Amino acid sequence: MDRNSLRSPAGSPASAFALALALVLSACGGQRPADNGSPDSGNIAGQPCQFDTDCRPPDFVCGATGVCEAGCTANSCPSGKVCNSSTGRCNGSTTADGGSDGGGTDGGTGADGGAASATLCKSCTVNGDCAGASDLCLSNAAHTARFCAQDCTSSACPAGYQCTTNSSGSIHQCLPTDHACPDNTGSDGGTNGGNDGGPTNDPTVPSSNPNGCKTCGQCLVNNDCVSGAFCVNGTCAAPCQRYLDCVLSGLLLASCSDVGLPNGQKVCLPLLGQCVPLPGPLAPLSGDVSCVPTGTNPSCTAPSIPAPALGANKAVTQTFSPKPLLATEDSIARDSKGNLAIGFIGVDGSGNSYMGVAQSVSDGASWLDKGKMRTANAGSVQSDPVLTVSKWTDPAGTHERMHYVWVSYKLTTSGGSTSVKDMFMESSYSDDGGGTWSNATLVTTTSDNASGTLLLDKPWIAAAPDGTLAYTFSVGDNSQQHMYASVSMDHGQSWGPKKVIYGTAEAANNNYGHNLGMPVFDPSDATGKTLYAVYVKYTATEATTANSIQLTKSIDRGLTWTALGPVSASTDQVLFEAPSLAMDTNKHLYVGYTASPQGTDAKYWDALVATVDVSAAAPVVAHRVRASDDKASCFQHFHAMVQVDPASGKVFVAWLDNRNNGKGGTYYAVSTDQGATFSANKRISDSDYTFNPDHQNAQLNFLGDYFGFLFDGTKLRVAWSDPRNGNDAQVIYAAAAP
Repeated sequence: MDRNSLRSPAGSPASAFALALALVLSACGGQRPADNGSPDSGNIAGQPCQFDTDCRPPDFVCGATGVCEAGCTANSCPSGKVCNSSTGRCNGSTTADGGSDGGGTDGGTGADGGAASATLCKSCTVNGDCAGASDLCLSNAAHTARFCAQDCTSSACPAGYQCTTNSSGSIHQCLPTDHACPDNTGSDGGTNGGNDGGPTNDPTVPSSNPNGCKTCGQCLVNNDCVSGAFCVNGTCAAPCQRYLDCVLSGLLLASCSDVGLPNGQKVCLPLLGQCVPLPGPLAPLSGDVSCVPTGTNPSCTAPSIPAPALGANKAVTQTFSPKPLLATEDSIARDSKGNLAIGFIGVDGSGNSYMGVAQSVSDGASWLDKGKMRTANAGSVQSDPVLTVSKWTDPAGTHERMHYVWVSYKLTTSGGSTSVKDMFMESSYSDDGGGTWSNATLVTTTSDNASGTLLLDKPWIAAAPDGTLAYTFSVGDNSQQHMYASVSMDHGQSWGPKKVIYGTAEAANNNYGHNLGMPVFDPSDATGKTLYAVYVKYTATEATTANSIQLTKSIDRGLTWTALGPVSASTDQVLFEAPSLAMDTNKHLYVGYTASPQGTDAKYWDALVATVDVSAAAPVVAHRVRASDDKASCFQHFHAMVQVDPASGKVFVAWLDNRNNGKGGTYYAVSTDQGATFSANKRISDSDYTFNPDHQNAQLNFLGDYFGFLFDGTKLRVAWSDPRNGNDAQVIYAAAAP
């Protein structure tokens, strides 16, 4: 499903399962649940509801306690508010009664506080939880809470909210001016009827962010700007009393203008309507014209951007007919005959997700649409595709086979909410380089998912030198998950029972979630008995030192496992992001993961590589290295994928990166000293794309939870999800000798 596919353990601040349901609808497939509708007649007060359309507005609306109550057409509004006969809610108050936007039937004095649409800033799981057909369920800037955003394409936002447009200009939503919905402490005047009249970061209150963008930097709200400044028409504007103040703030071509701020406050605005950098020696006075606050540290300067190093990028799914609405989470494999296959999540025109296959018989020069994988879980949608190739020799000769694994599940809608059930791990194989595929096989059983009630997530597969296959995945419920492995000894035709991949002590540890595992076989063990796996042990989905990357080992083909401890440093603020794993022939494991150094802003993530020496009984972490060569704590880097060249021992790592002023790019680096150092970064993508690390807000620009990264002995081959056209993410491919 997605990186947030299961809920964090009880007591933790994040609810990953709730986040997953949003992605199920927007990226992993499924359809948005239809509104329940409303009864034709009768008094429905007290009936359970999630949004107004459950209650037959305007006569009844959904109250704060989750039951239908009479709308304002049957009750008078408080002084200063008027009844909207179309919605059944009171609007128009600007008083300090705890709801200046007037959404509640009581005008904002009671527990429901006020929201312009029935559910603006209401807690949500999926888009269908929000009132309007174009309203979205989004997360706050820290990605720790989800709330409804109101469509503002044709109507203004209420006080305390700003109409925000996405990068393609196609989506307009009212978002809180301080990036977060008011809390429920009784003091914020928003959703709970507090008494101070609005969010704490009112749009008329100057910024209090000392690290914000300066004059002319881009912004969404005041606090994107430096302390004392305001966000005016999308750019940061310094306060002023006279023209000279504008000169001192970096604007010569400006005016000190009154834009309706309180107390007659004026701000510096460019005379030409946009900030124009000044040439030559005056350039330092030009203002912070390149500052982009979202996803980049505004105090940092973007580094130089290298030229693409793997040649021209090749469109893969864009050429398919019909083209999928979305193609993402790519995995790539190549057999010894040169056949290439890419597996990906596809989303069709009905919003259902499927496992797509693209094949190339021309070394990546062109790609063929090989259709959808068949599922053994009838009526399901699919997610999380992973490919690998196995080879083995038996009395009949030498064989080679591609393997495709994924998770399937069904979506049910009840009471306006959507849930997941009947989750299974599945597999299929191809003996002709990805051209045709076998019928799907269920890897897990109804016993494994407790007759359809448990949640399964994040499959991965690895092949041993003797053709043995290991399949890792997580199983859990809304509060806890554990990691398991299943092994196939007959080359993917059948699978053994699942085995927990750590000792009994950790298997009984329900204080953490265990998810996002990846296995690898020791290439120096020809018997196929020795394998390792890494996974995320976590309490929250955001980057925190409470999360860690853990290593485990089996010496009997996955029947029993021994936990080897953490790979990440105790000071790493580890993100809930899938780690990757590769191994050389000299007993070195290479683990790619995403984290922020302790003491830095946890939202600026680094692509890290840990080298683990497992030649002795106790593993030793020899190196932990930041792969990116730009300035730390300035930009975001995630999806750290690793590969090893067994011949030369070179280590390759690739990741997604927004160092180009917030624009997306795919990069890689090379280590020739077993991960101790990495080369100057090299760019893979030959065009910028929309960069959104918050998967749940990405809609059709979803960048996936991982991408395809393969070194085949000659070429480095990369397949990633790329929304460079600004409307949807599709598979892009590049390859060359590194």
